Amino acid sequence: MEFFRWQREAWHKQLIASGARFYLGNHQPSKQLDISILRQATDTYIRKRGLAPGSAECDQRLLELVSEHSRREQDGSRRVGFLACIHALSRQAALKLLVSMREESTKLSSHVRFLNSLVVSHLANPVYVPEREYRVAQALMQLLTTPNFLPVIMLLFENLDQDPDRYLLPPRYIKLILNTKKLCATLQGHMSQMYQDRKLMSLHNSLSWLRPLTGLQQDSTAIQVVSELLPDWRTWTTWKPNHRRLRRWEEGVFTELQRTKLRPIFDLEGPDTTGAGHGSLKESVPGCFKDIKVANDDPSVLSRVLHVLDSAQQVTGVSSVDLVIFLCIDNPSPLDPELLSLAEAILAIKDDIKIHAMLTWLQSHSDGFNSRLAALTRVIPVFDGHLALQHLLAAYISSDIIQVIPQARAEYDALLVEGVASHLGMRLYRAYKVILAASWLHPALPPELLRSIQHLPPEETLDEILDALEASQSFAPQINNYLRVAIGGHAGDADAMLPTIQRTIRFHRRDIRPDQASLAHAINNVQYLDDTVREACLQQLLVENDSFLRELLPIVRTESNMSCTDFATLLVRRYRLGCTTHQCWDQLLFCFLLYRQDEILNWSADALSARHFFQWAQDLKILFPDGDNTSSLADLGFTIPRYQWWQSLSSQYGNALASLEELFRGHGSLKWLWLEEVPEVTTMLGVLQQPYAASPQQRFVISYLQPSTYVVRLTCGTLAGLNRAAPSGQVAFESICAREQQSARGEWHRPATQALSYCWRLSPEISPADREVLRMLTLLLDLNDGVDVHGIYNARKCVLEDYRKLFVLAQELQGMQVRLRNHDVAMTVAFLDELGVEDIRPAPPTVVDSDIPIKLSSFIESIGDNHWELCFPLNEISALKRQIIGIDTASRLLLVRLQLSRQSPPKFCVHFHPPKNEGDESGPHSPHILAGVMPERSSCSTQPSTLFVYLLSRVLYTSISKSQNQLHSQVLSSTYSDVATTLSSPSSICPVYVHPHSTQFKVHRPTVCSKPQCTEIFARAPLEVRAHHLLSNPMVLELLLACVWETNQYVGPAEKHAVRDSFPSLSGTSSVQEVLSRIQGYDDLATARENLIGWMAETFTGCLMSAPTGSKIPAMHWAGQFVLRSNGREDYDEDSSDSSDSSDEDNSDDVWEVKFFVVPVGRLWQVLCDGKIGSFDRGGSREGMDEMPEQDDGVGSKFTWQRFEKKRVILACEVSGGGSVVRVRYVFVCKEGWIPPKMRVIGDALRQSIGAMRKGRLVKE
Repeated sequence: MEFFRWQREAWHKQLIASGARFYLGNHQPSKQLDISILRQATDTYIRKRGLAPGSAECDQRLLELVSEHSRREQDGSRRVGFLACIHALSRQAALKLLVSMREESTKLSSHVRFLNSLVVSHLANPVYVPEREYRVAQALMQLLTTPNFLPVIMLLFENLDQDPDRYLLPPRYIKLILNTKKLCATLQGHMSQMYQDRKLMSLHNSLSWLRPLTGLQQDSTAIQVVSELLPDWRTWTTWKPNHRRLRRWEEGVFTELQRTKLRPIFDLEGPDTTGAGHGSLKESVPGCFKDIKVANDDPSVLSRVLHVLDSAQQVTGVSSVDLVIFLCIDNPSPLDPELLSLAEAILAIKDDIKIHAMLTWLQSHSDGFNSRLAALTRVIPVFDGHLALQHLLAAYISSDIIQVIPQARAEYDALLVEGVASHLGMRLYRAYKVILAASWLHPALPPELLRSIQHLPPEETLDEILDALEASQSFAPQINNYLRVAIGGHAGDADAMLPTIQRTIRFHRRDIRPDQASLAHAINNVQYLDDTVREACLQQLLVENDSFLRELLPIVRTESNMSCTDFATLLVRRYRLGCTTHQCWDQLLFCFLLYRQDEILNWSADALSARHFFQWAQDLKILFPDGDNTSSLADLGFTIPRYQWWQSLSSQYGNALASLEELFRGHGSLKWLWLEEVPEVTTMLGVLQQPYAASPQQRFVISYLQPSTYVVRLTCGTLAGLNRAAPSGQVAFESICAREQQSARGEWHRPATQALSYCWRLSPEISPADREVLRMLTLLLDLNDGVDVHGIYNARKCVLEDYRKLFVLAQELQGMQVRLRNHDVAMTVAFLDELGVEDIRPAPPTVVDSDIPIKLSSFIESIGDNHWELCFPLNEISALKRQIIGIDTASRLLLVRLQLSRQSPPKFCVHFHPPKNEGDESGPHSPHILAGVMPERSSCSTQPSTLFVYLLSRVLYTSISKSQNQLHSQVLSSTYSDVATTLSSPSSICPVYVHPHSTQFKVHRPTVCSKPQCTEIFARAPLEVRAHHLLSNPMVLELLLACVWETNQYVGPAEKHAVRDSFPSLSGTSSVQEVLSRIQGYDDLATARENLIGWMAETFTGCLMSAPTGSKIPAMHWAGQFVLRSNGREDYDEDSSDSSDSSDEDNSDDVWEVKFFVVPVGRLWQVLCDGKIGSFDRGGSREGMDEMPEQDDGVGSKFTWQRFEKKRVILACEVSGGGSVVRVRYVFVCKEGWIPPKMRVIGDALRQSIGAMRKGRLVKE
């Protein structure tokens, strides 16, 4: 055994001495390794041991040697032993050992060792490790050791195509090596970057190794590995681009921005990313239209886009590619053949500078006019010789010119004013030149635009003009005017103006003063001047004095109609001062006038005042006398007949001219007068000249004169026709004029005047001439030339109104007659005779009516045997007093019928005229008979009962009872006197026993006295009599009802709500009977309501009324206003709402003031009944408030009844006696949310009204 041990040791030493481990230890196999030395050592060992190579024993001994050798040395020893023995091992043993080495390297993550061993094993025994596995191992080693992996991957898959031994190199091991280097992510990232950079040629070349794989089996090693490396590898194998195009793109000179912008086009030759498997994206329809919008999704358009880019690359420079980007990429509109035709036509120019000009113009459409003008100037010459471009873009170029040129001209005008327009002017000039040179463009341009640019000066002339303008501003306006025409496009003759400009420039090169230069400039600006006159003026101004030049300069510079009058005034003044004036100035003025010969006279007559017009005409006559053949005023319209007419106007109608000028000032002119445009104008002038000598009709017609030629014609025609009118025509004129004057005063209607005029014109009594004048008068009065039913109706209405007024006047006259006859009949008759007023004298007395007193003969009429009617006018009784006492406002007369007979008791009845109901006067009478019982209700046909009828009936009963035994005349006299007294002072009598009230008690309405028997009897009177003061004013009644509901008096809580809710609304009622009718009704609570009203009438005896117009506080129109005149027992004067007399007990000198109080609504009824506020009722302020309280004063003063819900009451009181007496004067019912006015606003009105009530009256309405 020791012998064999020595042999093994010799084998180990030989391997170590070979140095093989140094070659294998660095993981770098080398062909310098001499494997024969290793093989010789193994062969020696086999020979000495007598082993047969490839036998099982030999495999065992050699494997033991390899194992021993690995334990002897650390690095590479196992691999050195394997290399030394591989030729003698069997194939199975050798491959098994290699697999074990692969597994070991896998565990140690040292794949290079195994691959190194595999490479060297091929060198040692090519039979066991063939060339195929050898090359795969080499490629894998390079992948692990070199950063440039793409060539190695291509080499790897070229060898994997042959499907290597899967025992040595299984697919999983190859994929493990690739994952170790993260080649999957690296390769995909590299491909993505190349695609992102659109290096499509490089990308296509780097993936060329994939295409051979398509023919391999699915389970082949290459397919398994590539599926791990590139999962979508088949997508790239279908990519078949145009290689030449990709090369041009990748080798082409694109800027970074261009390459980025062109990506959508590059992608068309890229792989089919839609997954459809086409050779390129451009073939994948419709996915190819995702990034490039194409009209109608036409694939042929995409091919043209690629060809357009190919053409752009053939042009040197970047503009062609920028053009493609602008038209095909940045353009928001879909691509269409027309757009591509445009791109192809532009690229066909093959000149980068011209293409850049086209691109600049295309890009400037949204820019300002400056950029667009510059772009147009550069692009228009590009079209020369390119018919396709002209055909495609002529309309667009012309449209751009039409838009840009006016904008540039407008800016040029503004810059001319500022004096900085030279630069823009030259740009416009060059643009015009370019446009004029482009004859192909002219048919598409407006003729006016072409005409405006066809009169350009030569460029050197324009430079000379601009240089002169910069050198001096003295003639800047003249040059600017020329530039506005020549460059700015304004209307004018530029060719005619140019010589003047050049002449001006030459003139100003002389040494002249500023005034001379300015005047010369102004004269040169007058285009229509004769050259002879112009030169004469220019030469003369060099020697004229400065004062004349200064006066002449604004006249010539303005060069208007008014400046002509100023020019004439200046020249005439110099003539009168004896100054020498050169005739050229007269000729200059006449040139001005001759240029305006069609308008100067009309303008003068239209614009000048009368004084100025006369002066102007006289100045012209002095400057250009009649004998001057060269300057005839007749050519201007200033003829001799017109001068004669103006002379007559000036001498005969001075006042008329002044009146007309005052009327027409600011509204019109007197042209119609100066030029005799209105016939018969002298008639109107005569009326205006002497207005006081004119007739009323003439003055009326002249009052309608207005500053209008049409109205003047009508006025003149009417006045002339009025002078010539026949008597019937005069009557028609007078009637129409009178009615129109009434219409102006509101006493007549214009439609009625229209009807009257129409009827007059139809009258056969009116001549045709007068009929025409009437028509002119109708037009002058602005009446329609016709009539309708409405006009006739208004005429009838107006006539009836006139009759009614006559009747009213007759009644007033009758009333005055009655009052005067009451005082003195004889003097009244004499007075009426003197005035010429007819007096109705009574018929001679008869036996029957001889009992009528003489002084009462006009008021008492006998209507039968012992039967008389007493008449009392009621027109002196005001509406307020009628409401208080119960007389209808329509009643004009009170009629009392009285029957006196010795055989029967006296009888009487009371009536009003006109009667309220038809038939009351003509029907049968049922008078009251004096039979011991005083009347308590109405008698005869006077229905229903009223307070006044009740009072008057009892007054008549008492009066007749006292005098019935006297003579009839005495009875009639005393009865008339008592009724008249009752009418004048109805409140001074107790209505029960008709005795006067005590003098210490003054009341404001008829009310019962304090005697118990009177109160008891009055309680039996009808409800409308007892409660008249409540029923006559529905608003007061509803207010008092609301106050009653807030207290627990009279109506118990159980029936309070039922009675309250049953009350009807009283709004809209106008009479006591109507109010009572609504209250009574027919339900079960009617009696309760009547009883309540009766109780209220008995309890509340004051005089509360809605504030009359004169007593209303204007600043509180939003509130309900009521006036409490008295509580029924006040010591004030007797009521007379229209009286202004003071009370005998006037206490107006007492100190008093106005205070405001808010009392709880539960106490309001008692306060109003008392008419005063006690200390208990003064609420939050015992002394009252100086200002009307605010809404949130904390006092519970709001009503709860639905009709007054959330309303509150504020009392304005008269405080006197040092604050001890507080009388309620005003009751204000305020809505929720009201804003109280300040005392400074309402104080004066309150004090005036309360002061009048202290004197027993109200403020007059």
